[in-house]
Amino acid sequence: YQAKDALKRHVPGLLKSGSAELSETQPIRFTNRAAVFDHSTDRTHAFCWEVPQPGRGTNFWIPLAINPDQRKWWLQLLDGEATAGQLQLITRPRQARWELHVPLKLPTTTSEVDCETCTPVGFDVGEAILLTGCALVNGRPVDPLLVDGGRARHLNQ
Repeated sequence: YQAKDALKRHVPGLLKSGSAELSETQPIRFTNRAAVFDHSTDRTHAFCWEVPQPGRGTNFWIPLAINPDQRKWWLQLLDGEATAGQLQLITRPRQARWELHVPLKLPTTTSEVDCETCTPVGFDVGEAILLTGCALVNGRPVDPLLVDGGRARHLNQ
């Protein structure tokens, strides 16, 4: 049901195109309800993902080979210090492997800044459309920056 929920936005496009199948490179998306992970140093692969099986009543565990540079983020996720966004399971046919992309929402710290000597700048990263950046001078926006969707996705990654 998580994959079905995440696929809903693609269905109208599939129906309009006349092809009822996703391309081989289309990632399988899971809503963040599927973000159930476990960690134990007693296993070969310390991190595992509990994969839901709709209609079966039982889930199964897939061992994950994580990027060592991302270990601290995985531990934050397991400790409840971060939350997962929409999961993407992506096939890499040339390497004969699958990749699980898990976007994290991490808490941010607020910092106190002397605004008399600086120019506040804010950015909004859109889902697929664009990135917007703007500086404020005397509480008014000055010279906004607009970046198209492809470039915004690249910057977001």
